[in-house]
Amino acid sequence: MFWSWPVGLSYKKGRTIDTDIARSDNKFGKSALSSECTCRRESSNVNYNFCFSVRINGSVKLGQKFDCKWLPLLDELKILEPNAVEKVKFESPIFATGSSSNHFTEARALIVSIRAHFGNTPRIIFYDLGLSDGEAAEVKAGCNIEYRKFAFEKYPSSVRDLTTFRWKILIISQLQREFSTFWWVDSSIRWSKGALNDVYESVSNGRLGSYLAVDKAHHSVFAATNPAMYKYLPTDVDKIGAAMMYGGGFILFYRTPASVEVLKWLVLCAMEDNCINPPNSNLNCQFVDRENWKLYANCHRYDQSAINVILATLNDYNESFYTTKSFPDFAQVKRGDSNHAKIAECVKK
Repeated sequence: MFWSWPVGLSYKKGRTIDTDIARSDNKFGKSALSSECTCRRESSNVNYNFCFSVRINGSVKLGQKFDCKWLPLLDELKILEPNAVEKVKFESPIFATGSSSNHFTEARALIVSIRAHFGNTPRIIFYDLGLSDGEAAEVKAGCNIEYRKFAFEKYPSSVRDLTTFRWKILIISQLQREFSTFWWVDSSIRWSKGALNDVYESVSNGRLGSYLAVDKAHHSVFAATNPAMYKYLPTDVDKIGAAMMYGGGFILFYRTPASVEVLKWLVLCAMEDNCINPPNSNLNCQFVDRENWKLYANCHRYDQSAINVILATLNDYNESFYTTKSFPDFAQVKRGDSNHAKIAECVKK
């Protein structure tokens, strides 16, 4: 059997959470390093933990160990040793996004939105996920936009399936090697103001988390997560039934040990098909009687599910540590909003 759930829990559609799982006191960096969970770098005596864990009722519950073959990838991305990451000064963030051809007109509208509220000065990194030659040329000519073609060939073929969003996790991990602070914004994001000093100050001084997810999905993490994901990312199911799910496409990232810890588990999950894309995963939710919280809606949100399980578990299910209530004041999600005018080039003086 692929998945064995504790006695008393059922995941038939519409079934409520009915569990005796006790409250967790999991803390960042507190998980036990078990010999059954370690991986070792070649020519090194250092062991690395490859089991996500949660502390429930005083006991540590270990997730399925991730494959040690991904250790070199974590090392390359500089997320293998989160506790060794030095916290640097918060800098004005750059913007990063990406698109394939079917979302390119939305991405144009995003760029117009960024320029309208932040001007031409902020740098935009644009990842080509499958653009035509003409679309790629347009991005390359855009004002203060850096074009990058995502190297799918470096990763397993499963990463090419854009609908599971593994590519996004890998891009964010690549970006943090270069930039200590950045926004990742999906093509559907539209800014409504550019004055974000209050958010930046709160992240810089630690009042808000350094991996900040900001747009609400208006249902629980539990409702939209395939329960088979918990085999690799164990959590307190009762608590994530009360925790809001936040979008995976609008992230403020500030490189700290805590945010790199999040990325470590995200990348490992993205590389393991049975974690990011368990059997019978389905994007479309079927909510019953408008119950968006304690009923499993027979759906799964891939990277978004993983991000939320990890953030909630590492932050003691306290949403105030990894989101901000001010999101509606400065941005909106507008799927399908398009712009058919070409991306503006810099005006030559």
